[in-house]
Amino acid sequence: MNAEGLAPMLIEALKALLIGLVEGITEWLPISSTGHMILVDEFVKLQVSDSFLALFLVVIQIGAIMAVIILYFHKLNPFSPSKTADERRSTWRLWGMVVIGCLPAAGFALDDFMNEHFYNKVTVAAMLILYGIVFIVLERRNRRRFKEALAEVEAPRGRHARVSEADAEAAAEASLFKVTNVDDIDWKTALKIGFFQ
Repeated sequence: MNAEGLAPMLIEALKALLIGLVEGITEWLPISSTGHMILVDEFVKLQVSDSFLALFLVVIQIGAIMAVIILYFHKLNPFSPSKTADERRSTWRLWGMVVIGCLPAAGFALDDFMNEHFYNKVTVAAMLILYGIVFIVLERRNRRRFKEALAEVEAPRGRHARVSEADAEAAAEASLFKVTNVDDIDWKTALKIGFFQ
């Protein structure tokens, strides 16, 4: 292949690499990796068909999924021989909550309508901004509420009694939030997460 034919292929490969970097970084953050890839594609358009781009945006996420599986394999593996019976039960429960959380997407009859009307740069950008503002407001509110709850944690009585900082923070967090760890998620919460997702 000559240099003239190689240059466009190299440019497309660099664009795909950039989209892959965006996916890899945003997948670990509480933001929409797919939304960010859609926006990046608006600035560095891949010269591919719409159907190929849709497939590419799904397939590229396999790398992030594999990273999660590898990083958290022990935690996600209910068959691990080093887990106790309670830990295995907890892992199976986690998988059950994941299945429940996937139900809204699996049964979503409006998928084509949603893709046609909302899978675009304007909607994605508006929603990223809106949810970014909502996250900031909620984080500030929760930080304030946490400080207030921490101040109200009752000190143990007695001359030598002490409460550690970690125990005080855990008590303050438990007084504010229904879910403080993954084991606290019930089926209703998992279903709500699925609808929001």
